Amino acid sequence: MAMTPFYMGNKAPSSRPLPKHGEPFIQKVDRNGSQHWIDNNCPKCGGIGYLHGYEHVDGARCWKCNASGFYPHSWIIRTPEYQAKLNKRRNDKKRKENLDGRAAFLAKEGFNSEGKTFVVIGKTYEIKDDLKVAGAKFNIYLNWHFVEKPDTFPTVELTIDDCFTENDIAALWWNDRFDIQDIIKERTPKESSKSEYIGEVGKRIAVEVCLKSSYSFEHSFGYYGGTSYIHSFIDENGNVIIWKTSKHLTEGEKYTLVGTVKEHSEYRETKQTILTRCKI
Repeated sequence: MAMTPFYMGNKAPSSRPLPKHGEPFIQKVDRNGSQHWIDNNCPKCGGIGYLHGYEHVDGARCWKCNASGFYPHSWIIRTPEYQAKLNKRRNDKKRKENLDGRAAFLAKEGFNSEGKTFVVIGKTYEIKDDLKVAGAKFNIYLNWHFVEKPDTFPTVELTIDDCFTENDIAALWWNDRFDIQDIIKERTPKESSKSEYIGEVGKRIAVEVCLKSSYSFEHSFGYYGGTSYIHSFIDENGNVIIWKTSKHLTEGEKYTLVGTVKEHSEYRETKQTILTRCKI
């Protein structure tokens, strides 16, 4: 049989009833000034045994104290000075734990005893199996990296100062992933380009080339719009030739390209010859 609430009708009493089990009281005070408080009233219902607004659920009875209002609980109020002393003691203990475990943490993350790691540069996806066999580790911050400098793969050296920030308890937190990648790019040796300008601006030339890369983009030029491509070729001497067109070509294929030299320009310290009105 369902319990009947101790009030009639659908409205709660206009005033909140007093707790059934008295007010909280101090049980004792330590020599350091810490006060130990005791409260026998249920912290959920405040010691009255029911919950306002929940009359539709089991007659608004409090399940934590089973509608008795009695639920002993305690807490401690410390002086600011003693609390600061406890915080310092706790932080000193945690700092010691972090320092003692730092070597194991760095080893797990792929750093050697000197706090260094060696990140593989260049395209690594095609050689990921070889890297794994060689003992390289992978994570989202560094990609593939070695604990010690390898002889067979190009790498750049990073230290824990490049990768981590230390907080006040000597815990190491990874820096932003993109900041770390920027450091890797800055330390990656720049390849000396062999590319030179070819042809004379305004003159037509014919050259044997291989399509190195293509970049496509959508445009709204003309009546219908469409897709355009920026093709980057390389000839047998390592010279870079650029052609912007709506014609799709296959990367890695060789072509005989006939076109007019539009301009000579430089992109990322690489000389390139821009062609226009080309034929394949």
